[in-house]
Amino acid sequence: RDDCDVVQAAIASDWTSLQFASERVRGDRATVFQAFQRDLSALAWASHSLLSDQWAMLAFARHDRRALDYIDTALFEKEEFITAVLQDKALGREVVHDIVKKTYKAFLVLPENLRRDREILISAVKQDWHVMDHVTLDFDFVAKNPFWADKGVVLAAVQQDWQAICHMEDDLWEEIPIVKAAMSQYAPAIEHAPRRHAKDLWSDRDLVLLAVQHDCWALTKARPHLWQEIDIVLEAVRQDWKIIDKAPGRMLKELWQDYDIAIEAVRQDWQAIKKVSKSLMEEQRLVLVAVEQDWHALQALPPRIAKVMWADRDIVISAVRQDWKALREVDKELLEDKEIVFTAVKQDWRALNDLPKEAAERYWADPEIVLCCIEQDAKKALAYADKTLRGRAKIMLAAVKQDAGLLELADEAVRNDRAVVTAAVEADASVVRHASDGLRADRDIAKLALERDGRLIQYFSEDIRADKELAIVAIKGSDAGAEIFEMLAESLQKDGELVELAGIC
Repeated sequence: RDDCDVVQAAIASDWTSLQFASERVRGDRATVFQAFQRDLSALAWASHSLLSDQWAMLAFARHDRRALDYIDTALFEKEEFITAVLQDKALGREVVHDIVKKTYKAFLVLPENLRRDREILISAVKQDWHVMDHVTLDFDFVAKNPFWADKGVVLAAVQQDWQAICHMEDDLWEEIPIVKAAMSQYAPAIEHAPRRHAKDLWSDRDLVLLAVQHDCWALTKARPHLWQEIDIVLEAVRQDWKIIDKAPGRMLKELWQDYDIAIEAVRQDWQAIKKVSKSLMEEQRLVLVAVEQDWHALQALPPRIAKVMWADRDIVISAVRQDWKALREVDKELLEDKEIVFTAVKQDWRALNDLPKEAAERYWADPEIVLCCIEQDAKKALAYADKTLRGRAKIMLAAVKQDAGLLELADEAVRNDRAVVTAAVEADASVVRHASDGLRADRDIAKLALERDGRLIQYFSEDIRADKELAIVAIKGSDAGAEIFEMLAESLQKDGELVELAGIC
């Protein structure tokens, strides 16, 4: 693989054999050229030293200009190489131009006449507009590069970097494509325009749109007629709806009549609904957007329109979710909607007191609604609730967990419910007296109550008062042993152990 003759023989049958050759052989001009003649992509395997050899590369390029794609780009920056290309009849200016397209740095070593070649200059400027500083002037008395007045060259420079616009001749500010190219990169570039051109530029629809996309307040500099361009104004409003206040007076009313502008403003701030036209205030979607931020937006509407909106279910639900007091304004028909009423009650049970009598009575008989009220204020809610609900174990369980004394108000069936009575006794053992006869004969209930207050044994059945184990629990759970002893069944009052435990002399 390090023998040129062997590798050349291999290339003769298969040019790709070059890739397996040693670094030295892949740097041999004759060997690589043999493969190159078969397929120019063979240069991909050439050594760096060969690709950096300007005379070798000139020979390859003379054979096929596409060899330039493989040449070490450092060669393109050498004046000697560029000069050799220019002097070669098979290459010349056209190849040099191709080289400049690959790297603008080649432009810097071109002869003066080619640095004034417009076509070559544009190719270099597209990569780096600063090459304009290297254009050789024709005459010493020419103070400024004349290409700064050339539309094509300047457009290429500005497309490469907007800052190039600051160097062009003032008259080119009249060329909208150039200004647009700069503003597409940096919208405030328009601020660099000379005063005599600014007025016309701020009258151009496309330029103003670019400026507004960058900063909505740029619209304040636009010519008045552009406030009629809804898409421009809408772009500004999307950034800050208050820009509308800067519109010419004759346009202000018209802008607030535009649905897209109005809803965009309201999305940002519900109070903008106060400014929209009355006809747009009737738009349900627009009002809903405002109400979703603050239900008080409904109060900003004219009474006639507000009345209609208070009958809209989506709007009402949004309002009530924010504040249960909004239920006071809701259309009567929607008070039949349990979800709306329930939404208010979840915040404050007193919302039911704001309903018409018939509706209130219906909801006070609704177990789900009443349970929600009980969980907030059991005593007051139970007083308002339909009396039949006192027979619902689930409702009374929630009630006694808050106020054990409410067990007294429960129906007999509930006072016989073990879970309800247990919860009540755990909270206040004294309420056991309100338990059903059956549960006052229940050993577990008795033990639960007597552990808390032994004197409660008086409310239990004869069997409980005759239970020695429970009697001991009662006496130990109180400092009134003698008093409790008197409440026991006669059979236990003869028990010596209990007599002693109670401290009876």
